[in-house]
Amino acid sequence: MILIIGLGNPSQIYLKTRHNFGWTILDLLQKKWKEEYGFSDWEELKKFRAKTSKGVFENKTVILAKPLTSMNLSGQSVKSLIFYRKIEFKDLMVIHDDIDIPWEKSK
Repeated sequence: MILIIGLGNPSQIYLKTRHNFGWTILDLLQKKWKEEYGFSDWEELKKFRAKTSKGVFENKTVILAKPLTSMNLSGQSVKSLIFYRKIEFKDLMVIHDDIDIPWEKSK
């Protein structure tokens, strides 16, 4: 099983900023993979404080997850997903903004 985390902030003020880069990428992946591989719609899972979408890609179960905590507390959501799903660290990917890349070049 593979877990792909997209970091972001749930507040509307961050909606179209670099702080939601991880969520933006996951939204694009989920939309594309839903059509191509049958990924599920986003589902809010309160026990993980995250929205998730699940599917199979290249014979591997993949979970896309957007923590619904603020960026600084996203580790709590990620930790609960890792332990509950028994994800090995080699099967974890985190998508986040990069302060070293100019925002204009990430669009």
